[in-house]
Amino acid sequence: MASQQQHALMFRIMRLARPSLSQEDPLRFMDADFLADVPAAASPQLASSLPASYPFAGRLQLEQGAMGLSGLLALPQAFGLVYLGEAFQAYVTVCNYSDQPVSNVSVKVELQTDASKAVLYDNTPSPLPLLAPGQRHDFMIKHDIKELGPHTLACSSLYTGPGGERQYLPQHFRFSSANPLVVRTRHRLVGGDVFLEATLENVTKGPIVMELVSFQPSSSYSATQVGLGVGPAAAGGSAAAAAAVVGGAGSEGGGEGGPLGTYLATAPIVPEGGSAAYLFRLSKLTAAAAGGGGGGGVAAGAGVAGEGAQAGERHTAPTALGRLEIRWRGPMGQPARLQTQTITTPGAAQKELSLSLAGLPPTVVAERPFPVELSVENATSRLLGPLRITFDGAAAAAAAGGAAAAGGGDGRGAGSGLVPGGAAADGDRGDGGGLQGLVMDGPQSVILDSVPPQQAVTVIVQLVALTPGQHTLQGVLLAGERDGKQYDSLARHDVYVLPP
Repeated sequence: MASQQQHALMFRIMRLARPSLSQEDPLRFMDADFLADVPAAASPQLASSLPASYPFAGRLQLEQGAMGLSGLLALPQAFGLVYLGEAFQAYVTVCNYSDQPVSNVSVKVELQTDASKAVLYDNTPSPLPLLAPGQRHDFMIKHDIKELGPHTLACSSLYTGPGGERQYLPQHFRFSSANPLVVRTRHRLVGGDVFLEATLENVTKGPIVMELVSFQPSSSYSATQVGLGVGPAAAGGSAAAAAAVVGGAGSEGGGEGGPLGTYLATAPIVPEGGSAAYLFRLSKLTAAAAGGGGGGGVAAGAGVAGEGAQAGERHTAPTALGRLEIRWRGPMGQPARLQTQTITTPGAAQKELSLSLAGLPPTVVAERPFPVELSVENATSRLLGPLRITFDGAAAAAAAGGAAAAGGGDGRGAGSGLVPGGAAADGDRGDGGGLQGLVMDGPQSVILDSVPPQQAVTVIVQLVALTPGQHTLQGVLLAGERDGKQYDSLARHDVYVLPP
């Protein structure tokens, strides 16, 4: 910076920011302190009917004066904070402070960060022919802040001095951008859809108005917002209350609040330190699912949540869900826009062979055989087999016994398991002593020769419900025929049985 004293030119920067409301501390006094004949407790209704010569003391008691707003705007007195997503605007002046003219003045302004560089102004192709003593060249620059951390506004000028020599003037102005929002997301698989919850916390120095929060899904999903963004009541900043203050009657008064009241009623206000939550439903697209998109990792991750990788499992790649698009405005209406990085689900363990329920008949009647369709899917790239589907009577009986104990032995068979060979466990006997639950009809195991790679094989077994009521289909195991290696077990499914 010391070398700048030898130059004829010098840069000056002024940030262009919106003004703020000028506030003044209102005077608080009693009317009797001024004039004894002044009406007490002046009100807006009274103010509208008062003559123009109403005493000064009475006018100060009106509600408008108690707000402390003078009706003026105050220009920024400092550089201020620059937030990520805002548009940085500045007024740049290069002035000739010497007593000699300079010629062929080229000016270039760049905004530099650790990872990028953007040229905001460059008149090198057509430099200024002359700058007389005291003359200046002014221009404005604008750039959207897309990175956090330090920024450097690099201003440089190349000009011809009074002696005919070419001189180069560099000048740097530094500032740092801050994070306006803290975005927290979490997702959960419900059925075949992914529900994504996003919580946005305001970490700025004032309230903000959330204009738009949308989700841009990846090519494998479609997104739908569930409900509206909600902020905690304890944090303050109710949009309906703000609309009522601005418009008097608020949004329920048939639009009496005017355009500003209607706008505030539809855009949630998030106070300093407050937060707003948004929920999105992501549905898997049919075409992407048929093409083997990356959504399989979501289902696998939900199916083994909280479990470690076991034998016969492999890990899938993370699944991209999409990005959040966030638009908001500051206290004085300054717009800002942010887009998050791609939200992904973590890579999860996926089993080599999976056993699932493919179909049940619409109606199941007690004491009548009914078919159960099972699906065995091979997720590997090699042929697997032979395989055996068996029924673990011990596991089924233990689960059925626990459910019966929890139910108090009401004889309904709720939670009863599948029992092989037509035998019932102790927990499958109700108060009447009869057999309950689901039993196999026919062979007690099924042999599969092989399952082709990346394909599924369907197996049909026959079951019989011994009693009506709600029963649980469980205890179905898939294992290797030669080595007995267990690959998967059927998830619990409820079966509703009608009386014969």
